[in-house]
Amino acid sequence: MSIILVFVLTGMLIPAAASDEILVGVKAGDQMEYDVYYYGAGSSPPSPYLIWYEVRVLSVQGTTMTFDLRRRFSDGVLETDTLTEDLEMGVYELFIIPANLSAGDVFSHEGYGFVTINGVEEKTYAGVRRTVVKANVANISFIWDRNAGVLVDLLLFNEIFEAYMNVELIGTNIWQAQFSLPIDPIFYVIVILVMVMVVVVVFFAINRSRKRTGRKKKRVGRRKK
Repeated sequence: MSIILVFVLTGMLIPAAASDEILVGVKAGDQMEYDVYYYGAGSSPPSPYLIWYEVRVLSVQGTTMTFDLRRRFSDGVLETDTLTEDLEMGVYELFIIPANLSAGDVFSHEGYGFVTINGVEEKTYAGVRRTVVKANVANISFIWDRNAGVLVDLLLFNEIFEAYMNVELIGTNIWQAQFSLPIDPIFYVIVILVMVMVVVVVFFAINRSRKRTGRKKKRVGRRKK
């Protein structure tokens, strides 16, 4: 299993870049975490199989970056590789590609040749709506975050296991999941009106309660006389 996925995600590149300017969208300290899922299999893949990835960017100088790639297998084994790549020369790992690519832009991979970005859309990953770019290569679907250039989704059919394998981003410190309220101004008007009504009701309830208490005290005083 590891050999198959390494072939998919890893490869030496010939120096090539089709975009006019190579932009690095990550910085030192950026981290991405992925879970690996399997769909459609009649039984679990034979152990050990990949279940988790983590990428930690250690340094970025110009278009050259160094990062740790950690892999966890179903038997608990954790492997770590430290890799360096220059995006101006080409992508070594498909976890990180040049940032801000658009439909029609290409980059090169030794195993696949030129990879062409064939779509741009909005999708939610790690709790945030993001602009992503897509490419389909050798029946494998890749999706990267456009601004950061990091992998957010990979889907392939593993013929050996007769199942689909999905590598999906589940967490990152590049962006943070946020709770957002509706932006429709009517919503805020309704909220303010409800709050005002609640305050008014509470005010009158307290005022009425005080008046009743005052009347009772007066009656008690008269009886004592």
